[in-house]
Amino acid sequence: MDIITLAQAKKYAKALNDALEGDVEELDSDIIIVNADGDTASKIILNALRQHIWQSQDESLICEEGTVTLSNTKKFPFNDSIETISLENRQRNQKYTVIAEVTSIAGNIGEIRISDKAVNGFKMEYTGSAATATVKYYVIGGIIK
Repeated sequence: MDIITLAQAKKYAKALNDALEGDVEELDSDIIIVNADGDTASKIILNALRQHIWQSQDESLICEEGTVTLSNTKKFPFNDSIETISLENRQRNQKYTVIAEVTSIAGNIGEIRISDKAVNGFKMEYTGSAATATVKYYVIGGIIK
C-alpha cells in the first residue's frame, strides 16, 4: 500500500492518464492519500480517470453505469437517504471505484457517500437535508482478479 502526498497525486494522475492511453491490464488501486489536502489529491486522481473516459469514450473502463433517485424523509440533521444498489454483473472483487455525478437535487445535498461495497452491489447516500437527489453513477474496476 502506498501513501502519497498532493504533489505525488498529481504525478500519479498524469501517469494514470498516460497508462490508460496505452495497453494496461491492471492499475494499483491500494492507495491512501494522507496530508492536509488528502481530499483534493483523491479528487485529482478520480478526475483524471473521469476525464479520460469522457474524452476517449472508452466504454471498456466502465463496468456498469446507472441512475438512482435518493430520497430523504427526515428533518436535518437526520437523513434516511441510503439506498442499496444492486450491480447487474457480479464483480470479481470489491476493488472497484464508484464515480457519482448529481444530475438533479431538491435542496442541500451535502456529500455523496458510497459504503458497504460487495461483489454484487453497494450502498449510496447523501449527507445533506435535500428531499431528493438523482445521481448517475459509474462503476469502474472490480473485474481484474
